Amino acid sequence: MTGFSPGTAAVNSLVDIDGTFLNFATEAYIGEVEATITSRITGQRLQIQVPNNAVSGVIKVVTEQGKEAVSQQSLTVTYPIPTVTTALPATADVNSIINIIGTDLVGVTGVNFGGTAGTIEFQEEQALVVRVPNNVGFVDVVLTYLTASGEASIVAATNFEVILPQPTIGGFPAVLTRDNEVIVTGQDMNLITDGDVDRNTCHN
Repeated sequence: MTGFSPGTAAVNSLVDIDGTFLNFATEAYIGEVEATITSRITGQRLQIQVPNNAVSGVIKVVTEQGKEAVSQQSLTVTYPIPTVTTALPATADVNSIINIIGTDLVGVTGVNFGGTAGTIEFQEEQALVVRVPNNVGFVDVVLTYLTASGEASIVAATNFEVILPQPTIGGFPAVLTRDNEVIVTGQDMNLITDGDVDRNTCHN
């Protein structure tokens, strides 16, 4: 191992390691904490992700044969506090996508809507793309993030309204046959949890 960059990295961010024969590395550590190898770019470079519980320390890579390479310098691990710099929309439909813009968002571990977790679809330092969960009503949007002593949270928005749109049926077969699959099309169909067929419309 000849070096790594950057020398200071936030938790959950990526660090590039330079050296030789790095394509044989199977494990990586920051101090005593194992880090995930996210990419083997070339035999001279690989990427690792700073794990949630990492502290500052040297980087070590290990091959399948147990050979080790240790960095001369220590990686400084930080736990920055995320900030939201752009106001969220006032409302959003269930299962729709919202963008959260800010700084140091890579350390965010969850986005909750009134206590119900949204799905983080994309994450980087300055942006989060989140799918809104089914928790209809006016809720607070809360970001949870990592600190050196555990998780903490900040409020990204208050009185955010989650709306459940009304599904609409666009079309279905004119004739239905018993025990055969029926495809029904329309809008917001992913919100339907149950369905029924009038027996009078079903033909053997």
